[in-house]
This record gives sequence, structure tokens and C-alpha cells, in this order.
Amino acid sequence: MGIKKRVRTAIIAVSLYVLLSGLIWGLLNVYVRSYNTVNREPIKTLSLEIEDSQVCFQILHYTCRFRLEMPAQLSGAVSYLFGE
Repeated sequence: MGIKKRVRTAIIAVSLYVLLSGLIWGLLNVYVRSYNTVNREPIKTLSLEIEDSQVCFQILHYTCRFRLEMPAQLSGAVSYLFGE
């Protein structure tokens, strides 16, 4: 493969990624705005909450919860870095 073909492929890949990400972001925002206009309780597009050893990740109506268990050696470093 020539260098020009690699550069062209990389540019096309980045362009497609940006276009698809923008499309998905736009569709999510349109959905949230229309939902919040019709319903009393507004929803968020994206929400991430971290509590103690649990992570709650929410996209529109769907929620995922994860438990994080860190070794004792890492917990001290994490609390130092993030001020917990």
C-alpha cells in the first residue's frame, strides 16, 4: 500500500466517525427535547454517577449499574487523585 492510500483511508475513517457521532448525538438530542416537551418529568440524554464502589450509567430511559472493587493498594491512589 502506498502512503497516499493510507492517508486517504485514515481521512475517510475519521470523517465517517465524526459524521456518525454527530448524527447519533443529534438524534438523541431531538428525542430528548420532544420527550421533555410532552412529558412532565424531564429525562437527561446521558448521566454518569459514581458513588463509593458503584457506577450508574444512564442513557435516556436505560440504566446500567456496575460494582467496582479495587485492591487496597489502588484505592489510596484513586482517593488521592480524585480527592475522595
